[in-house]
Amino acid sequence: MDLIEEREIFLTFYEMISLKIIFWRYEIMKTLVKVALGAVAFYGITELSCVDFIAIMWRRLMMRNEDLAADALDNAMKDRSPNWERKLYEFLRTNQAKRYLKR
Repeated sequence: MDLIEEREIFLTFYEMISLKIIFWRYEIMKTLVKVALGAVAFYGITELSCVDFIAIMWRRLMMRNEDLAADALDNAMKDRSPNWERKLYEFLRTNQAKRYLKR
Protein backbone atom coordinates (compact mmCIF):
# COMPACT_ATOMS: atom_id res chain seq x y z
CA MET A 1 0.00 0.00 0.00
CA ASP A 2 1.22 3.39 -0.76
CA LEU A 3 0.85 6.48 1.36
CA ILE A 4 -2.30 7.79 -0.41
CA GLU A 5 -4.21 4.53 0.11
CA GLU A 6 -3.24 4.43 3.78
CA ARG A 7 -4.40 8.00 4.20
CA GLU A 8 -7.76 7.24 2.51
CA ILE A 9 -8.23 4.19 4.73
CA PHE A 10 -7.39 6.26 7.80
CA LEU A 11 -9.79 9.05 6.78
CA THR A 12 -12.57 6.55 6.09
CA PHE A 13 -11.98 4.90 9.46
CA TYR A 14 -11.87 8.32 11.14
CA GLU A 15 -15.19 9.33 9.52
CA MET A 16 -16.80 6.07 10.62
CA ILE A 17 -15.69 6.60 14.20
CA SER A 18 -16.79 10.25 14.09
CA LEU A 19 -20.25 9.22 12.85
CA LYS A 20 -20.53 6.56 15.54
CA ILE A 21 -19.65 9.16 18.19
CA ILE A 22 -22.19 11.61 16.75
CA PHE A 23 -24.94 8.96 16.72
CA TRP A 24 -23.95 7.85 20.22
CA ARG A 25 -24.24 11.43 21.46
CA TYR A 26 -27.60 11.75 19.69
CA GLU A 27 -28.90 8.61 21.41
CA ILE A 28 -27.64 9.85 24.78
CA MET A 29 -29.36 13.22 24.23
CA LYS A 30 -32.62 11.49 23.28
CA THR A 31 -32.43 9.46 26.47
CA LEU A 32 -31.66 12.52 28.59
CA VAL A 33 -34.57 14.44 27.07
CA LYS A 34 -36.91 11.53 27.80
CA VAL A 35 -35.69 11.37 31.40
CA ALA A 36 -36.11 15.13 31.83
CA LEU A 37 -39.62 15.10 30.37
CA GLY A 38 -40.51 12.17 32.60
CA ALA A 39 -39.26 14.04 35.66
CA VAL A 40 -41.27 17.14 34.74
CA ALA A 41 -44.38 15.03 34.16
CA PHE A 42 -43.90 13.26 37.50
CA TYR A 43 -43.49 16.61 39.25
CA GLY A 44 -46.65 17.97 37.63
CA ILE A 45 -48.71 14.91 38.51
CA THR A 46 -47.42 15.03 42.08
CA GLU A 47 -48.37 18.71 42.40
CA LEU A 48 -51.86 18.09 41.02
CA SER A 49 -52.48 15.14 43.31
CA CYS A 50 -51.25 17.09 46.36
CA VAL A 51 -53.65 19.95 45.64
CA ASP A 52 -56.46 17.43 45.15
CA PHE A 53 -55.65 15.76 48.49
CA ILE A 54 -55.76 19.14 50.22
CA ALA A 55 -59.21 19.80 48.72
CA ILE A 56 -60.35 16.37 49.93
CA MET A 57 -58.99 17.14 53.42
CA TRP A 58 -60.95 20.41 53.37
CA ARG A 59 -64.17 18.53 52.53
CA ARG A 60 -63.58 15.97 55.27
CA LEU A 61 -62.96 18.69 57.82
CA MET A 62 -66.19 20.37 56.78
CA MET A 63 -68.06 17.07 57.08
CA ARG A 64 -66.80 16.69 60.65
CA ASN A 65 -67.86 20.24 61.55
CA GLU A 66 -64.27 21.35 61.99
CA ASP A 67 -64.88 24.72 60.40
CA LEU A 68 -61.93 26.48 62.03
CA ALA A 69 -59.47 23.87 60.80
CA ALA A 70 -61.02 23.93 57.31
CA ASP A 71 -60.76 27.74 57.22
CA ALA A 72 -57.14 27.60 58.40
CA LEU A 73 -56.32 25.09 55.67
CA ASP A 74 -58.13 27.23 53.12
CA ASN A 75 -56.29 30.39 54.18
CA ALA A 76 -52.92 28.62 54.14
CA MET A 77 -53.53 27.39 50.61
CA LYS A 78 -54.58 30.84 49.43
CA ASP A 79 -51.70 32.67 51.12
CA ARG A 80 -48.75 30.44 50.25
CA SER A 81 -49.57 29.03 46.83
CA PRO A 82 -48.65 30.21 43.35
CA ASN A 83 -51.45 31.62 41.21
CA TRP A 84 -52.02 28.49 39.08
CA GLU A 85 -52.12 26.32 42.19
CA ARG A 86 -54.61 28.69 43.81
CA LYS A 87 -56.93 28.50 40.79
CA LEU A 88 -56.69 24.72 40.73
CA TYR A 89 -57.39 24.56 44.46
CA GLU A 90 -60.46 26.79 44.07
CA PHE A 91 -61.79 24.57 41.28
CA LEU A 92 -61.18 21.36 43.23
CA ARG A 93 -62.55 22.84 46.45
CA THR A 94 -65.73 23.88 44.62
CA ASN A 95 -66.03 20.35 43.28
CA GLN A 96 -65.56 18.93 46.79
CA ALA A 97 -68.12 21.39 48.17
CA LYS A 98 -70.66 20.12 45.63
CA ARG A 99 -69.96 16.59 46.82
CA TYR A 100 -70.34 17.71 50.43
CA LEU A 101 -73.69 19.33 49.71
CA LYS A 102 -75.00 16.20 47.93
CA ARG A 103 -74.72 14.16 51.13
